[in-house]
Amino acid sequence: MVGAVSAPVVFIYGADDYSVQNRAKARFESWRADLGEDVELEEVDGGAQAAQEALRSLGQVREALATLPFFGGEKLVWWKGVSFFDDRNRAATKEVMDGLTDWVAELESFSWQGVRLLISAGKVDKRRGFFKKLKALAESEAFDGWSINDRDWRDRAEAFFRTELERLGVRIGAEALSVA
Repeated sequence: MVGAVSAPVVFIYGADDYSVQNRAKARFESWRADLGEDVELEEVDGGAQAAQEALRSLGQVREALATLPFFGGEKLVWWKGVSFFDDRNRAATKEVMDGLTDWVAELESFSWQGVRLLISAGKVDKRRGFFKKLKALAESEAFDGWSINDRDWRDRAEAFFRTELERLGVRIGAEALSVA
């Protein structure tokens, strides 16, 4: 996937945690391979159960972006597993949402020379202003998962498992896959 990067900010999110984590890891590793040995890597934990934890995480990602690599070159920042973009999380207070809105405004004018940001998150409240601005700014991928209310959920699930099993080198017949 050399040369697969088209944007300095990539936002991967959704209710399907497995797909979000796998896609984010693959993207991060692809960036690493593209940039070679001299790249500086920084991971910021985005998990938060309370507003103070969310604000601390936001502060850490801001600091990571503002700190240039020691020896020049490129820097990759992965804000990993952000849990407070959804209004159902107790950490998603007004103060946190305002902080996110301010941060995304900063990203719009940020000089992305030598810096790339990967954000992986669970469910997101798509009505929020910060989400709309972030989605417009970043290359975004959503993994919302399946619901039994979706007419094609079974076909999507079978296609997903077929792909994953093939990736692992396991072959399975169509009948066995539909039963599983």
